[in-house]
Amino acid sequence: MSADYLRNRLTDISYSYHMLIIESATAELYLDEQCQISAGSVSDYNYRMVKVIAQKKINGILTVLFEVKGELIGWFQPTDSIMLYHKKFEHVIVDYEHFKSPAINTLMNNKADLSHAFKSYQIVSKYFAIHDGEQIEAIYTGNRFLGFAPSHVLSRSVKLKNSEAELTLGLYTVYASPTKEEPVTITFDSELPVQVIDSYPQLKMYKVKQGSLTGWIDQSAIPNYELDRGSEDRSPEELMMEHVIETWIAERNQHKTVIKKLLNESMTLRSRLVKMDQRKMRTEQLYHNLKNSKLGRIQIAFWERKSRGGRRK
Repeated sequence: MSADYLRNRLTDISYSYHMLIIESATAELYLDEQCQISAGSVSDYNYRMVKVIAQKKINGILTVLFEVKGELIGWFQPTDSIMLYHKKFEHVIVDYEHFKSPAINTLMNNKADLSHAFKSYQIVSKYFAIHDGEQIEAIYTGNRFLGFAPSHVLSRSVKLKNSEAELTLGLYTVYASPTKEEPVTITFDSELPVQVIDSYPQLKMYKVKQGSLTGWIDQSAIPNYELDRGSEDRSPEELMMEHVIETWIAERNQHKTVIKKLLNESMTLRSRLVKMDQRKMRTEQLYHNLKNSKLGRIQIAFWERKSRGGRRK
């Protein structure tokens, strides 16, 4: 897997992306894109995931502008930092028999027992990266980053809709999860079809539903039903295409959110202007009514005389 291929292709794309900063203490951070005004060392942000929002090639050298939690930090020229590429968020299960923690976890000083952490939570793969020639993925539980895992040890959830399967007439076990660690006492009616609503094709495990009953069953329980396992590793071209698509979707959704907020603010302002206009019309109508009444004419004449007397003083 070529990290250089992805890095070179990414410089031709204007979308934002994320980066794990890994730079030496001598790597400069700059306030300007020409890299003339120093702002300290970028190594102060080592092993933090940051968002790259602009990039340029200056004299053939990639130079990027990044932010942290919405705050612009500065420009630098990445040398050893790892680019993180967008991908579809996928629920995954780790093959612990073949799991070997990538070296990047050690560099990040991640001392957690990742095998235990990955087993303890429902985990999601959110980004992929290339480090030391190995394709790895950033694993999260909710918004909490746990660590990196090699792509080849991950089994991925595939959600399904309107998919039916016929159950075998033989015996089979129903589980609470696709890891087969929790058998449950559920019996499906083998004379009726089941809906397949989730799956881990690489594990040949399927989540099925029949009426109010749901559970995970092995491929052997629905022998005539099978999904393509797909590729466990993706080519650089496929990774780049997925990154571009997912980034476009994310930025489009962000733009929609901003536009919706502006429209709501515009409607609120318009509502205020309408109310002010109505208040003005009401005030003018009250003044007109007062001016045309007998008591009102006397009151207005008094105000005018008092006003003229005030000017003479």
